[in-house]
Amino acid sequence: MKHINHNYAKRSKRLLLPLFLLLSGLVLAACNPANNADNSAASSGSSPGTESPAATTPASSPTEEVITITIDNVGATAWLVTTVEGAQGIAELNTQNTAITLEPGQRYRFINNGGGFHPLDFRDASGNFLLTQNSVQGSFENDTEVNFESDATGVTFTLTPALAEQMATYWCSVHPPMTGAINIASGN
Repeated sequence: MKHINHNYAKRSKRLLLPLFLLLSGLVLAACNPANNADNSAASSGSSPGTESPAATTPASSPTEEVITITIDNVGATAWLVTTVEGAQGIAELNTQNTAITLEPGQRYRFINNGGGFHPLDFRDASGNFLLTQNSVQGSFENDTEVNFESDATGVTFTLTPALAEQMATYWCSVHPPMTGAINIASGN
């Protein structure tokens, strides 16, 4: 008959709770926008609040004007558009899951300060992937006119008429509450 050391079992249970709390805190910290902004800046080699030239202008089209939209996360519940450079009236800043208005023919750079814990994707009205910052292949990612680029800090693409016709929402690939509408501006 095997003898169980009850004191050892009690000590093990007491050690599991602090370990669980520590791990939970790390997961929550990863979803904190302040931590993600610092991590994004550290990984890009720039200091917080500054942008590298590569973040605002894609390498493949250095002379084309790019509208830069910076987004951040509110935990795992919402996106925030924090800045827009190169245009006005695209989105209400610092409003959770705000609608974003895009114009066909324009090139956009979305800087995702949510980091790797909040990959950005764009979907049609049925939820099909059009463009993604994760490993899923979106249906427009190989379209040469869209000229889609994805990296650790965000995505860049040209909104073609065909893409504009289908684009309906932006999402966090892993947190369904983080979603907002994409509105398409009509021509002048």
